[in-house]
Amino acid sequence: MTRKQKQKPGITIKKLSNELKQCRVSDEPEPPSTNPTGNIVLDSEIKPELLAKWPKLKLKIPPIFLHKPVDFEQHVRKILNMRISFFQPLLGKNYTKITCESFNDHKHMIKYFEKKNLPFHTFGNPSKRKMKVVIRGIPKETELADIKDVLKSASIPVIRVHKMHTKEERKDNTMLVLAVVPYDDEGKKILRVTQLLGHNVKLEPPAIKPRQCYRCQKWGHSQRYCHGALKCVKCAGDHLSKKCERISDQDPLKCANCGADHTANYKQCSHAPNSNEYKLLQEMKKVSTECFKPAQLVTLDNCTALYRNDD
Repeated sequence: MTRKQKQKPGITIKKLSNELKQCRVSDEPEPPSTNPTGNIVLDSEIKPELLAKWPKLKLKIPPIFLHKPVDFEQHVRKILNMRISFFQPLLGKNYTKITCESFNDHKHMIKYFEKKNLPFHTFGNPSKRKMKVVIRGIPKETELADIKDVLKSASIPVIRVHKMHTKEERKDNTMLVLAVVPYDDEGKKILRVTQLLGHNVKLEPPAIKPRQCYRCQKWGHSQRYCHGALKCVKCAGDHLSKKCERISDQDPLKCANCGADHTANYKQCSHAPNSNEYKLLQEMKKVSTECFKPAQLVTLDNCTALYRNDD
């Protein structure tokens, strides 16, 4: 008789259970993604509460502020003959606020003012605005070039990186880093960063501070888009502050905004945003602007009724 061959055991329930466990999809969340070098860790998506800290980008045509004592009425017909469309300006104490109908009109209005050498200031095109992100938790000895390279390795289109200077010395031996990226979906990818160069980081928008122009010393705009008259922050002279020849503690100070004996950047000046006088004035403006009717477009047909004939 031939020896009976032993039958191979079939698939048991225990073996089948073990195989199913190996094929089971894990319920645990996927770990954060990293770049190939392992120097940066990103969340899978941006946290909504973090994104809400940055304002939404509005493609609004920036107004132009013509500085007094220039009389805008003398230029109305010339501007209209150049086919530049704008709405009825708002007359203020120190400025004439002009809003153009399109970005192209805004560009040609600026060229006209520059050609006539008129003092004015405006703001940049919002489509070219950059997003600024403060990064906390990076050691002081870290090179800024390394931070920029690591961000770029994660396909974050960082434009530049700065070290922020603070008045008080930080006790945790870290520094504040300001990263500038495009204000679009690719740039917002930086908000997914949780670790940089092996350190946990915290992201936040920069603090909003009142802006003062270093050219004309007026508040509310920057030097970059200002074509106003030069004023010194110390003596109110018609020159840049860095070229001032005033000798400290000997020559008197003079404010370029109110004329008092203090510098133009004095926080308690009546023209400074932090002063009580300025806050009261802004509240009065807020109430008065609510009564304004929507501005109408100025044309050659209605400019005679809105302005005097300057021919």
